[in-house]
Amino acid sequence: MQLKNISLNSAASPLSVKIKTNKCIVICSTSEDDATTLLRKIAGIDSLCPEEFIEFDESINNQNIRYFFRQGILLSNLTLLENIELPFKYLYPKSEWSEYYKRLEYWVDYFRLNIDLNLRPACFNESTKKIVSYIRNLVIESDLYVINDPLFQLSYADKKKIIDLLLELKDYKKSIIIGSTDIELIDVIADSIVIINSGQLIGIYEVSDINRKTNIEYLKKFMDEN
Repeated sequence: MQLKNISLNSAASPLSVKIKTNKCIVICSTSEDDATTLLRKIAGIDSLCPEEFIEFDESINNQNIRYFFRQGILLSNLTLLENIELPFKYLYPKSEWSEYYKRLEYWVDYFRLNIDLNLRPACFNESTKKIVSYIRNLVIESDLYVINDPLFQLSYADKKKIIDLLLELKDYKKSIIIGSTDIELIDVIADSIVIINSGQLIGIYEVSDINRKTNIEYLKKFMDEN
């Protein structure tokens, strides 16, 4: 995937970088806003400026990218089930629902979510609502998962579920781009780390078994200093 002239903030020079897909890429930025801006542009949530350009690999249809919001974000006037169904209704209004509900049942069971989906978000804690937001995206097949701060707002038990999920997606060779500064998470799941400081690209580091410890220690030192 090729990114050209992507502006993250008004003070920084445009970012151009080539990222390998079919692996887990972690965007590690000293600015949460810069990371969010980059992720939203990759996912198509925010429009590109005329001079900005993103070219996806042949394996990725840019209409088939799922974006996971940092806060989860559920509409308060809808039930949990209605929130989950909403993207599918919008994207595939004429599709068959039986297969969709089979996938929904699978993911509800996967997360061991023993709750009434006909209740509204206000009835649940932040961790549960974020798990529901994960299900909302996972129930639709995707070429690329773009996940902003995967463990934010999650309970200890739910964090473990999401780490296990990410590892499973990696095993299936899914393309994943994550925004995170969580060193422990990065150590477990990252294949490559893209480090950004004040909107500027510092470097891209491949995290193989051989150099994992060295690169993770460098990243921790860098983030502590910045």
